[in-house]
Amino acid sequence: MSAPQHIFILGATGYVGGALLAPLLATYPTTTITALVRKPEAGQAVKALAPSKITIVQGSHSDFDLIEAESTKADLVINAADADDLPLIKAVIRGLAKREKKGILLETSGSALIVGQNISGSLSAQSSKVWDDTNTTEIRAIPETAPHRIVDLEVFNAHNAGILTGAVICPGLIYGVGTGPVNKKSIQIPKLVEVALRRRAVSHIGEGTNIWINIHLYDLIQLYLVVLKHTLLQHEKGVKTDAYDNFYFANSSEAPIQAITELIAPVLFKKGLVDSPHVQGVTAEEEQELAMILGHTSRGVSKRAGRIGWSAKEEGLDKAIEKDIEIILESFHK
Repeated sequence: MSAPQHIFILGATGYVGGALLAPLLATYPTTTITALVRKPEAGQAVKALAPSKITIVQGSHSDFDLIEAESTKADLVINAADADDLPLIKAVIRGLAKREKKGILLETSGSALIVGQNISGSLSAQSSKVWDDTNTTEIRAIPETAPHRIVDLEVFNAHNAGILTGAVICPGLIYGVGTGPVNKKSIQIPKLVEVALRRRAVSHIGEGTNIWINIHLYDLIQLYLVVLKHTLLQHEKGVKTDAYDNFYFANSSEAPIQAITELIAPVLFKKGLVDSPHVQGVTAEEEQELAMILGHTSRGVSKRAGRIGWSAKEEGLDKAIEKDIEIILESFHK
């Protein structure tokens, strides 16, 4: 299988899943795609990308029979939707298990997987660990209680049981204007902007010395394509791999959260949306949701991706931030 004949994608209306659609069809022009979409108008937007190639099935992530049936029809399933939805991924795996020929599952995780318990916005010796995706002993030792972990484990176990060929891609903070048909913005930067507009001050948790890995959306999409090409080749040759050899951190750089807020503040100040071009620290108690998203540290290196031919090529967050903020502000007014 040098190219997937039929792909079932979860998350086609999302920031990452939507951005994947056009590159997938450009790379594999004979491939067809089925996308699970909840709202009819969003389904129309997705289908409009390639009406002869994309089929929409309307449903939610709790329509398990539908998800199972569509997974059985597909030789490749991509989950770019909810990284914590265990019943969803179980339905996908049940569907792939029914296939006559083994299918492939690309699962999107996230580097909240490695954040730990400290949400104070500070960098401690305990929280500053840099994870290496080629160190399978360490990746195996990530506790089951970590965010996204139970879903990742389900994919790993299904792979090692021979039910499917699985790969898990684990991005950090993603930036860059979305190219998909519906959602153009990510999660973390919009949250910082939302809090800034409400407080009229760009804020980070505590000292803001906690560090997050980051990646441009376009670099992440290229990583998906490189991982897919590699996985298809291994799959076609019948190469047996351990599931943990198919785990990929996705990042090109890292930065303290304070440094990221310092990129945002002058842009919002120039627009008259905050009262100062300078940033401020707030406590985790004052901004609990922000603390849960960006109060931790998340550090890892994409060694495995480099070994299969991927490298980051897009502009850094400092160059992309103004365009990102424009899209974020537009989305807030829709």
